[in-house]
Amino acid sequence: MAVLDSLADRRRHRRTDVPLTAVLFRRDAALGRFVVQNLSAGGALLTGRRDVSADERVRVVLPFPGREPLVLDGRVARRASAPNQLVALAIEFRHRSPRTEDAIQEALVSELDRRAHVRAPTVLVIQDGEEICRRLAQDARAFGRPVRIASTPLDAVRWLEDPEAPIDVAFVDVSAGEVDGLALLRFLADEYPTVRRILLQGAVRPSAAELMQTASLVDGVLAEPWDPETLRETLGETP
Repeated sequence: MAVLDSLADRRRHRRTDVPLTAVLFRRDAALGRFVVQNLSAGGALLTGRRDVSADERVRVVLPFPGREPLVLDGRVARRASAPNQLVALAIEFRHRSPRTEDAIQEALVSELDRRAHVRAPTVLVIQDGEEICRRLAQDARAFGRPVRIASTPLDAVRWLEDPEAPIDVAFVDVSAGEVDGLALLRFLADEYPTVRRILLQGAVRPSAAELMQTASLVDGVLAEPWDPETLRETLGETP
């Protein structure tokens, strides 16, 4: 009977992929900011740097623009290691009030509607390493940002000239693959000065000479492994 009840609850609380961040508390102490991978009236999947043991009681603060944050008590139903040295936490909300469930669903619908009418600037990743591109694209999309990936300068220009997807930030790795990252940064600075240029540091780190050459060409640096808060700040997203 318990299994059937669990299945019924899972079907009733349909999970929605929504780009949000949450602050997790344990015994009134803030643990840190987590990316909300999906959310329903019954629970949420969060990823972040701070580890929490399974079955621990937590408090989740969910900020929604234009309304009071939702504060929900819950427990960690499951935890698992995630890529990029992150931890994934499946949170089960402990509320029993239909009013609270309605508030979550209403906030979700409102946020999805708001984002559907706001075109977020596009992120461009110029790197021919498939794994790092996949991770960065996944994390940027968690903040509601469309992502375009270019493995060559020609691909990059095609995306930069696309009027349907205006790009406001480009991540460039100068130390990996066949792309001349330094020349590409100079080209971006000259031809697309309004696009912010971020030096992407993957497993192969730039040399001291490369760092000196790029210092005046970039607006910031994102080093692997990054955390959600660092990426949020790099993208210019507000908390």
